[in-house]
Amino acid sequence: MKEKNNIFKVLGIMLLAVIALTWLIPGAQFDGSGFVFDSTVTPVGIWNPITYLIGVNFALMGGIFILVVAGFYGVLNQTTVYHTMIKGIAKKFKGKEKFALIGIMLFFALLTATTGLFLALFIFIPFFISIILLMNYDRVTAVAATVGASLVGLVGGIFSYNATFAFIQGVGETDVYLNIWPRVAVLALGVIALIAYVLYYAKVNGLPKKTALKDNEDVFLTKKTGKAKQATWPMAIVLGIILLVTVLASTTTWATLEIEWFQNAFDSVMEFEVAGYPLFANILGAGAFKAFGTWQIADLILLLFIATIVIALVSKMKFWDAFNAFADSVRNLLPAALLVWLAYMVLLVTANHAFFATSFNWLFGLFDSFNFAVVGLAAFVGGSFFLEGIFSSQFVLPLALQSYGDSASMVALTTQLFSNFALLFAPTSMLLIVTLYYLNVPYTSWLKYIWKFLVILLLIMTVVLLLATFGVF
Repeated sequence: MKEKNNIFKVLGIMLLAVIALTWLIPGAQFDGSGFVFDSTVTPVGIWNPITYLIGVNFALMGGIFILVVAGFYGVLNQTTVYHTMIKGIAKKFKGKEKFALIGIMLFFALLTATTGLFLALFIFIPFFISIILLMNYDRVTAVAATVGASLVGLVGGIFSYNATFAFIQGVGETDVYLNIWPRVAVLALGVIALIAYVLYYAKVNGLPKKTALKDNEDVFLTKKTGKAKQATWPMAIVLGIILLVTVLASTTTWATLEIEWFQNAFDSVMEFEVAGYPLFANILGAGAFKAFGTWQIADLILLLFIATIVIALVSKMKFWDAFNAFADSVRNLLPAALLVWLAYMVLLVTANHAFFATSFNWLFGLFDSFNFAVVGLAAFVGGSFFLEGIFSSQFVLPLALQSYGDSASMVALTTQLFSNFALLFAPTSMLLIVTLYYLNVPYTSWLKYIWKFLVILLLIMTVVLLLATFGVF
């Protein structure tokens, strides 16, 4: 039975609140060295959020990406091979469901901790959620084991640029290993706590047998009878290639760690000539095709389009059957794309009218020396507004450094932890709200489920920061 989804209302209220704040609080401008604070307000009008969204390519691409992922799974859903493969995987873990769930959580947590992938992870999440639901876990457990684990990975990020190095670089440091042991401690303890929390909840709230795909609605794995007439290995290879390319191509960690192999290989391929003719540069498109480590959402959209065509051909699907499956799935998830665009509107309004900076500059002025609780509060609010660590670092760090420049490393660590911590429950957390929507889990249900874990994680972060402040790490 469908539950009333309230995420639109929550996100809409947040957007209106942010717009209202631009009418009340003067903004600020960043001049490259620090914030210059305005003396008057610059209010946002009705038309501004829409024009901001239309004018920013990466924001538009975020919503389109969600729709293309939906279409990709819509085509997969039409193949008996995909159903056979997913059910076969779930069957292999019969009696070992806990180990499978732990493995999935470790996969997502460690992947995000080392790569910083965020919205791009939505390519894999429906696949793993279908397996979790077939193992007879409920929808909230499925969200926690995938999205929840990913966000814990961001909190304790190790080498990723977006979630980690942007904060280090933002305080004028270049050593990616700066404060690495506190980050590793938060990551390890956070993941252990999440695993224990999820398994405990799943045991206490276990579903009756044989409820998978009945009480647990999964729009990306509808009921399908019969066994596949084709082997599953071609499908497995295609999905494996998508996973590998997405991780290798979208991960900026290579540049962070000064690993130049992918860039050098790319240059060699693009410079290859036959009788003076740049063969691969012209075939792939010089200036359009990018080296691994620099791909963005637009590149992943193209990858998914190609993969969808390959899957339709391998499955011998008729053109109109594939087209209708793609279109129907896109239509079903169109509201989720709207959620992404609303979240980006919050970011863009806040970024263009920096009332945030004015408010926290006043708060920082109340303390003469670094206070991780105050900086953490600013980072937490910033994380709620700015969606990803890279954006939060661009606004929170310069502001905090104006007041606490002599504690740069602790400012970097604190802002990383609290900015990403906010994404575990902020209504602007794109990966979270999209997954909650497609699984039809009300936002309030997620808050009721996750709040105790948030308290645990907050305690872990606080203890680690205190130990770091006193030089234990």
